[in-house]
Amino acid sequence: MGCRFIRIVVFVSLQAVSCMQQWNKTLAATFIFDVRAHLRSTCVFLFSDKETSNSEGVSQLLVGMQKLLTLLHVASAVVYLEDTSENLLQCQRNRPLFVMTSSNMAAAHALQQASSRLHFSDAKWVLLSDFQYRDTQKIDKFFNNTYVSLDCEFLVAHPTGGHHARVDISEVYRISQGTLLQRSFFGVWRQGFGIEGTNESFFERRSDLQGMVLKAAAITEAPVTILKEKNDKLVLDGFFGKVWQVLERRLNFTTDYQVPDDLAWGSLMENDSWNGMIGLIVRNEVHIAVSEFTMTALRATVVDFSVPLINTKNCVLILQDSGENNMLWTRFLDVFSFRLWVMVLFANLVMTVFLKMVNRVKLWCAGRIPTESPDAHFAVYVLGMLCMQGVSMKTQFSSQRMLYLIAQLTAVTVYTAYSAVLISFLTIQKAVLPFNSLRELIDIGTYKLGVLANSGQLNAFNTATDPLMKEVYTKLIALEKDTLPPTIEAGMQRICDRPKYAFMTSLDVVLGLLDTITCKLTSVLGASIPESLAMSIQQRSPYRALFNYNLNELFRNGILKELRAKEWPTELPGGSIPWTSVSFKDVYPIVIILGTGTVAAIFLLFLEMLIRYSQRRTYNNIQTASHYIKLYNRGHTLKNIHK
Repeated sequence: MGCRFIRIVVFVSLQAVSCMQQWNKTLAATFIFDVRAHLRSTCVFLFSDKETSNSEGVSQLLVGMQKLLTLLHVASAVVYLEDTSENLLQCQRNRPLFVMTSSNMAAAHALQQASSRLHFSDAKWVLLSDFQYRDTQKIDKFFNNTYVSLDCEFLVAHPTGGHHARVDISEVYRISQGTLLQRSFFGVWRQGFGIEGTNESFFERRSDLQGMVLKAAAITEAPVTILKEKNDKLVLDGFFGKVWQVLERRLNFTTDYQVPDDLAWGSLMENDSWNGMIGLIVRNEVHIAVSEFTMTALRATVVDFSVPLINTKNCVLILQDSGENNMLWTRFLDVFSFRLWVMVLFANLVMTVFLKMVNRVKLWCAGRIPTESPDAHFAVYVLGMLCMQGVSMKTQFSSQRMLYLIAQLTAVTVYTAYSAVLISFLTIQKAVLPFNSLRELIDIGTYKLGVLANSGQLNAFNTATDPLMKEVYTKLIALEKDTLPPTIEAGMQRICDRPKYAFMTSLDVVLGLLDTITCKLTSVLGASIPESLAMSIQQRSPYRALFNYNLNELFRNGILKELRAKEWPTELPGGSIPWTSVSFKDVYPIVIILGTGTVAAIFLLFLEMLIRYSQRRTYNNIQTASHYIKLYNRGHTLKNIHK
C-alpha cells in the first residue's frame, strides 16, 4: 500500500479548489487516511452542504477524494448534511469518521441543524477548515450555535500552506450546552510522517470541567449515602458520597443536590410514570442520581448507569433464631455416621468373640472347667474399655494380653474421635433455616416478604415474567404493597418487630446497618439474586463515559476498596455462629439420661426394699407360725404325758 500511495502522490495533479486554494484532493485524501488510522475508524463519510456542493470545484474535490480513498482501501461515501438522520451512518466494527469538507457559513448552518438530529459522540469528526490555527474568531463563529458535547471528538484541521505540506490540528468541545467553546492543541500532521499528537488520552484531555455545577439527586441511606447540611448547603457523605467527592476534586466541578419529595429511589408506577430519583432524571430536573441503584433492565430503558460500584446479592433476611436448632437427641448420634456406628459395634462383637475363644483355650489347657470364668463377662469388659474403663482381670497368656491391648487402643481412638467431634458440634452451632429458596418460602406459607418501597426490587417482582417471581409477588408482597418499608433500616427493624417476617434487600448495604437494629439477623443465601449497584444518569449523558473512566481508575488504584473498607465491614451475616459457649440446652439430653437413670435407680431401690421387706415379713410370719406350732405340739405332748 505504501508504494501505491507514493505512485498516487507522484502522478495525481495538485489542484487547489478551496476558497483559499489550500486544500486539494491529494492533500485532503492523504490527511484523512492518516487521521482515520490514528483515530482507529474503518469507514469515512465525506460531508458537505447542498449549497456548497453545487459549485464545480467542491464537487470535483469530493469525487477526487473519494477515488483516492478507494485506492487506499478506505470505504467512503459522500453525504449531504441536510439528509442525515440518527443511526443512518454507521460502521460495522467501530465509530465512523465524519469529514466536513467545507468551513463556510453555509456548512456551519447545516452542521447546526444536523446537531439537533445527530448525536455527535456516535462518530469522530474532522473539519477541513480554511482557518489558521490562531484565528479563534472564525472558529468561534463557525461553531457559534453548534453544541459539540464533551464526549465528542471533533478535530479542526488548519493547513499552513508553504512548500511543505503541514496541517495543525486542534480539538473543540463544550463543557455543557450554552458554555464557551473550548479549544486545545491535538497535534501536527506532516505528509509522509503522519500525525504527531499529544500523549494524553481522550478522557485526560477532558479532565477539567472548570467549576461546572452539576444537578444531582440523592437521599440518605447509610452507610452508602448520607446527606448532611453544611453552611446552608447539602453535602453528600457515605461510601458513594466519598467517591463522588473524589470525582469532584479530580474533574473540578461542584454539585447542587436535590431530594425527591417521596424520598424514593424510583420505580415504575401504574400510570407508566416514574417516581423518586429516577423520575427526577427522566423529567430532566437533575442530571445524575448519586445513590446505590440496582441495575435492572426496566430502569435501563429510561436511564443509564455508571460502572457498578458494588457487586452483591439481593437476598432474604430473617430473624437469626427463626430456624430450629438441631442440637437435641440426634446430635449425639450424628457425631458418627451410621456406617461408622455399625463398624464400632461390629468391632466390639469381634473383640468379645475372640476373647471368649482365647479364654476357652486357656481354660482347656489349664484343665479347668469353663464355669470358672463366665463368657458373658467379656462383653462387659469390652463395653467398659469403650467407656475408658480398665480391666482388672489377670492373665499370663500373651494372646489374651494382645487382644486386651488391641481392644484398649481401639477404644481410645473411638472415644477420642467421638469426644473431639462432639465438642465441635456443641460449640460450633449451625442454625437450620426454615427455608432455603424462594420456592420453599412460598410453600411454608407462614412468612410475609417485604422489599423496599418504590425500588428496583419491587419492580423486579411486580413486572416479572418469570412464574416464580410473579408468584412471590402475588402471595407474599402484593397484600402489603402500600405499607412496604421506606428505607432498608426500617425493613431490617421490621424483621425484629414482626414475627415470621422476611425482608429482601442488598446484602452489602445491610452490613453497615447491623448495629442500628435491635435483634440479630441472618441471611438466606439460597434465596438470593445477584445484583450490581451503581449511580443513575441521564441517557446519552456526555459525562457518563468520563465518570466511568475515572471510576475505573479509582478501581485500579485501590481507592474505592479503601473507601469501602472505612465505611462498613466485609463479612457477611451467615446462618452459622463461629463459636459459642456450651449452654444447658446443649447437654440437655445427657442431663435427662442421667436424671432418668437416677430416678430409675431410686425406684428400683425402693422396689427391691419393698420386695425384701415383704419377703422378710413373710419369712418372719412363717417363723412365728412355726414357733407357735412347735409350742403347740410341745404342749400337746406334755399334756399326753401327764395323762
